[in-house]
Amino acid sequence: MWFRHLLRLSFALVLAIGFGSTVGCSAPVVRIQLPGFANGNVDGIWLWRQLSSGYFQRVCKIAFSEPYTKSGVELVDYQQTCLDGRLKTPTWSAPVMRSAGNPDTVTLALIVRGSNPPFTNKASSYNAAGESALSTSTIKL
Repeated sequence: MWFRHLLRLSFALVLAIGFGSTVGCSAPVVRIQLPGFANGNVDGIWLWRQLSSGYFQRVCKIAFSEPYTKSGVELVDYQQTCLDGRLKTPTWSAPVMRSAGNPDTVTLALIVRGSNPPFTNKASSYNAAGESALSTSTIKL
C-alpha cells in the first residue's frame, strides 16, 4: 500500500476562472491544477483570504472524495465548508482531467462560492500527512 505523502511540488491554484450556472444562479468555476494528485493523494484544498495587513487567513475548506468512474468519466465529489458563516455547499462532482505528460497531475474545474465583496485568495492542498505551502498564484472570489 502506498503511503499518502504531503505534496512538496508547487501548487498552481488558478489556471482560469469562468462562470457557470448552478440552480439558477451564477457561481465562479475555478480551474485548479494539482501536481501529485495521482489516485487521490490530495484530500482537498484550503482557500486563504488576504487580510488588509497582507497576510492570508484560512477561510474555506474544499474536501474531495476518492476518485471514481461513472459512465466512463473519472470524477471526484467535493463540498465547500467555510469558517466565516457561509452555509456549506451541496456535494458537487468534478471531472478529473489528467495531464497527458504526467497523469499524476490533474486539473479540476470546481464551482466555488465566493464572498461579497470579493477578496484575494490563495490555496493550499492537504492530505493525511499534512498541508502544502500556499499557492504562488491568487484569485479574487
